[in-house]
Amino acid sequence: MEAIEKAIRNILNEADISPFFFESFTELISDPKQNLTDILTQLRSIQGVVIVNVNEPSQRMSDRKEKTILRIKFLVPGGHSFNSFRKMLQGKARTLDGVQRLTIKQILDVSGKVVFAG
Repeated sequence: MEAIEKAIRNILNEADISPFFFESFTELISDPKQNLTDILTQLRSIQGVVIVNVNEPSQRMSDRKEKTILRIKFLVPGGHSFNSFRKMLQGKARTLDGVQRLTIKQILDVSGKVVFAG
């Protein structure tokens, strides 16, 4: 059993995920009455999303709007192109309680090269 576990670890260590791993800088417009921590937890549950961090503190825009700049790291899952995943992420985010809009401003690949600017 230990030999199988070691073989699996070696395969995983050698796997190159870099073509599928990206980091985005994203603007979240949400309802300030909704708990931001809950919104971020829901974002993390979207398939492919790996890490969600607040990059800049929330700014109140009005009684019903709050803007938060997020850094989202994600892996493009099988069956998706880069663009289809980006659109899917924005669409699913809009269905979450308290989310009014999720706008991806910039996406970088693992080398730090900008691959999308919106």
